Amino acid sequence: AARKSDFSLATVPNINKEQSI
Repeated sequence: AARKSDFSLATVPNINKEQSI
């Protein structure tokens, strides 16, 4: 999940979607 966290950080708006999943 570390990789996903790094990717989410690059896209702030994506973090919201990732957290919702």
